[in-house]
Amino acid sequence: MANQLTFLSISDQIAQLQGRGLTIDDYNIAQQWLIHISYYRLSKYWNIIRNRDVRGNWANFENGYNFSHIAKLYEFDRKLKLQVMDGIERIEVSLRSVLSHEIGKIDVMGHLNFQKIWNSQSFAEYNKFKNKITEFISNSKDSQMIEFINQYPDQSPRIWTAIEQITFGVLNLLLQNINNNVAKKITNIYNMHNMHGITPSDFKEFMKILVEIRNICAHHDMLWNYNLRFKPKHNHIVFKNINHLNNHKIIYCIEIIDYLLHSISPNNQWRGKINTLINDEFPEHKIISRLKMGL
Repeated sequence: MANQLTFLSISDQIAQLQGRGLTIDDYNIAQQWLIHISYYRLSKYWNIIRNRDVRGNWANFENGYNFSHIAKLYEFDRKLKLQVMDGIERIEVSLRSVLSHEIGKIDVMGHLNFQKIWNSQSFAEYNKFKNKITEFISNSKDSQMIEFINQYPDQSPRIWTAIEQITFGVLNLLLQNINNNVAKKITNIYNMHNMHGITPSDFKEFMKILVEIRNICAHHDMLWNYNLRFKPKHNHIVFKNINHLNNHKIIYCIEIIDYLLHSISPNNQWRGKINTLINDEFPEHKIISRLKMGL
């Protein structure tokens, strides 16, 4: 416990790793990584190859690992997050457009029209959304939003303007609580180019997972072996190619992104890039296994 509370120089950090059984195959590279990425951030990656003592505290490393295994795993995970974020960003942009268009056809201020758009059981969520969107609009630095306020000081932004001011999480709050008629119209758009349809309930479930994973990526947490909090139904047709029965693995998120991107951009190359990254750069070695991704 003392080592977690005591400052260690870079050379002391390396000595501590060596003392716990990690081979430092290139001292200069290890030094560079610890200077620029930090012991704390990298510890998420090497703790998976450490044992615990009888009290449950982290102890020595498993035999047969060196610092380059950690560096390669970190680099793989960094690239995986970039690719996943690229897919989620395209879906998020699409969802903003689809929601604003479908709701706007009903009412240009539909996001604030509880009777026409929202689920009748979601009044508390509606009030939360209304407060959030008011806050985002009033604090917006977006040039188009500022121009709208200056040009129409007595008007509220229409949905296609307002929806661009909120976070993905608040966007998802709206999606999760729209009524079933609106949800069906939105979901049908994402079924357009796919052989097997998803239901509004499926679509809402998928978006919960994407918001969760987006936050993991944005906050620089470890993704490759992440366990989903929101677990999709394993037997859904979207997951027909998955053999892994643990429906909390990251492969389920990858399949969701792939499915939705085929509706948004049928000829996209996203999945090919993910497959190439996994096949070419995943540092498979004993405990560091693709099984932890659900592959």
